[in-house]
Amino acid sequence: MEFLEVSNISISFHNNKVFENFSYKFSPGVTIIKGKNGIGKSTLLSILSSTTRPDSGTIKCCIDGQNKPFKIIEHGNFVPDKPDFYDFITTKEFLKLMNNLKGLSFDLEESVLFDEFKLQKHLYTPFDALSIGTKKKVFLLVALISPAPVIILDEPTNSLDDESNTVLIKHIKRNVQAGAIIIMSSHDTNFTNTFNANIIDL
Repeated sequence: MEFLEVSNISISFHNNKVFENFSYKFSPGVTIIKGKNGIGKSTLLSILSSTTRPDSGTIKCCIDGQNKPFKIIEHGNFVPDKPDFYDFITTKEFLKLMNNLKGLSFDLEESVLFDEFKLQKHLYTPFDALSIGTKKKVFLLVALISPAPVIILDEPTNSLDDESNTVLIKHIKRNVQAGAIIIMSSHDTNFTNTFNANIIDL
């Protein structure tokens, strides 16, 4: 069975301990990380996504029956709460870059999710001119359409409208059915209640 496991993760900022010897084994399906603001939800997700290195501890996974160190670029996709990219890069250029980086056999802009998120009108818009919600949809498109055993989402519904939330839920469930491990933080109870999720209450 596939899994993502963190073992004895510890990290401090300015002598303030955020995690000390935290361990958890994530299995296929949805896991939702809850807790008050500042408790460490985004820190944990950033550690899992390799954008933050813990002071100590290990992260490993079992993918396709093989145990190995977890590398987000190889084994997963990550969408931060406020995603951004180089200001001058257009949506089309960003998606082309992601296509090449992930070695996809299809163009992201030809996907169902691209149409459902109504991104066509933003195809030639540079990132610095996109709204936060549109930036998030562009990142979610890559995360949810690119085949990945692990998907990490930090407050995915922030800055999205109700229609986009409905689309998001549908594609998260589609990835769950495909066997993905999906790890999310969210304050949106209407959103999180749509999933039969494991809960981590920090």
